Amino acid sequence: MWPGGIGKPALTEYRTAEHWGPLALLDVSLHTGRTHQIRVHLQSAGFPIAGDDRYGDADANSRVRARGLERLFLHAQSISFPDEHGNELHFTAPLPDDLNRFLSKL
Repeated sequence: MWPGGIGKPALTEYRTAEHWGPLALLDVSLHTGRTHQIRVHLQSAGFPIAGDDRYGDADANSRVRARGLERLFLHAQSISFPDEHGNELHFTAPLPDDLNRFLSKL
């Protein structure tokens, strides 16, 4: 969790879902919605997102690209929010095929 730093406060929680040597798949929960929040918080904790050219690690990105990752490994698995009547709406999306293929190579 991070309460933020410079700028507006932001709160991010994460847990490791799976682990492959130096790489891990994380479940991340946002309690705020700041621009680049996940990317900034994970980078500041020493866990840059694979394929992140802005906040990531260039050497690590080269290694994951050599293994077939062609983009930022970031996916919104689920999102919830209230509708105009206060009813909670929840949507989920499976991991895209390209990201699943990359994980299958690890």
